[in-house]
Amino acid sequence: MKRIILDLMFNPLPYRVLFFRFLRKLKNRYFGKSYIHRAVFSDIPRPHYGYCMYHCARLAKNLGHDRVSVIEFGVAAGKGLVNIEFQAENIKKELNIDFDIFGFDMETGLPATTDYRDLPYQWSEGDFPMDREGLEKRLKKATLVIGDVNQTYKIFKEEHGDAGPIGCVFIDVDYYTSTVGALKIFGDDQSRYLPRVMCYFDDVLGTNEFIGELRAIEEFNETNTTRKIAKPHGFLGLTKEHWTEKIFQFHDFKHPQYNTRVKNALVIGRP
Repeated sequence: MKRIILDLMFNPLPYRVLFFRFLRKLKNRYFGKSYIHRAVFSDIPRPHYGYCMYHCARLAKNLGHDRVSVIEFGVAAGKGLVNIEFQAENIKKELNIDFDIFGFDMETGLPATTDYRDLPYQWSEGDFPMDREGLEKRLKKATLVIGDVNQTYKIFKEEHGDAGPIGCVFIDVDYYTSTVGALKIFGDDQSRYLPRVMCYFDDVLGTNEFIGELRAIEEFNETNTTRKIAKPHGFLGLTKEHWTEKIFQFHDFKHPQYNTRVKNALVIGRP
């Protein structure tokens, strides 16, 4: 009987691979592994959310903050925002830091556009509308900021000045023009964000530096001398998951805390 069980576990090859994969996930999830380990090995839902939020929370805590803000640009049906709340609850248990969560969206779906950089061959007016009433019933603590992102970032700064510094942004607004608006959140008020901010751009795969979100990143870097958005290299050494290709980091080299020594500062390296 023992031999039969062992054969089922290890033979043929696909069973063996699945068995060891199951053991690894079980070990990471229940036997002492930190939340960041679980994110790296995709053992949590939407690991890219958890990975970015964990790093921003750890940086905020090391810099003396007791709370940090996470922003999602492009909420649509709201599954991402609900997941952000889930990640916040779990990361707080490990790092003991609070999260302020905000979701920016037009509510009515994508606006009309004729700008080739917005990829109108990929997206259409009205794509990704929001059921605001239904979403608000599902949210526990996140705040919706409704309207054109080119205007609502100003409202956010005026109405939520007591929120924690921005440590993480998830940008899923599809358009180049909307991404330009979202990046205005990194204005001149350095007290409103951490010296380094985790950024996740959902729609960069398959595009290039002349269109879409990558075009907006290129222009941001071209027009700013001491504030840059760049990819941290080395993710593929950790995991083969495609979400690693979408992670960037905002740097403000003149931020008062940029040179402050902190533990585990790099976002790459086995946690």
